[in-house]
Amino acid sequence: MFDRLKAAATETTAALAELDPDAMIGTQPARCLEIIRSQERALAAKRLALLARAEDMHPWQRDGYPSFEAWLAAHDGTTTGKAKRKARTARQVTKHPKTAKALEGGEISEDQADVVADAADSNPGAEDDLLDTATAVSYTHLRAHETNNSISYAVFCLKRGGGG
Repeated sequence: MFDRLKAAATETTAALAELDPDAMIGTQPARCLEIIRSQERALAAKRLALLARAEDMHPWQRDGYPSFEAWLAAHDGTTTGKAKRKARTARQVTKHPKTAKALEGGEISEDQADVVADAADSNPGAEDDLLDTATAVSYTHLRAHETNNSISYAVFCLKRGGGG
């Protein structure tokens, strides 16, 4: 498993090193971006699944960090706030296989997966609709659609006597 993953990473690094954006013409940069974007999304899906699993293994305790998020921030070279968001996204996406599959398949971005999974936690029926929307609209439009779905679901629950 690790040998194959390391070999793929080495090959990808070599292929990227050969790319010279300044030598590209016409649609070549856009075509390269599409290939890279697809790989980024597939990697993000696996990374989130691995983060969720790593959190279950408590590596921060073994390494002397006060929390998983602090451990993640230190290893990713980012802020604790960004690490908290990433860990939350990882936990949410792993609970929603359709969202994880759409991310792994390159249909949606990690940010879009975060919005869809967050909404699906509150309203499980919204996942399919938001996945359909996510593939056709901008991130900002998706957030607005998610907000409208959340409000509609809350009103529905209140009308039915629930707490939303």
